[in-house]
Amino acid sequence: MEAAHHVGIDISKGSVSLCRLAAGQKAERTSFKTDPEGMQRLVAWIKPNDLVALEAGNLAFALRPGRAFRRLTIRNSSK
Repeated sequence: MEAAHHVGIDISKGSVSLCRLAAGQKAERTSFKTDPEGMQRLVAWIKPNDLVALEAGNLAFALRPGRAFRRLTIRNSSK
């Protein structure tokens, strides 16, 4: 089985930016439009073993294979 990678997703109105990190490898970055074709490409880009976290506005979520969305608490470290 392939080792898990960590994927961060930043969602904006017109695009979705992604970054996949794996130990000892260069970060892999890409982006897709938020139209139906772009969303199909995004789903195809995510690997089954990826651990995904996403940010949309002031909300953040973690996605785990076979589990529901789980909201993360975001703390502002500058306060």
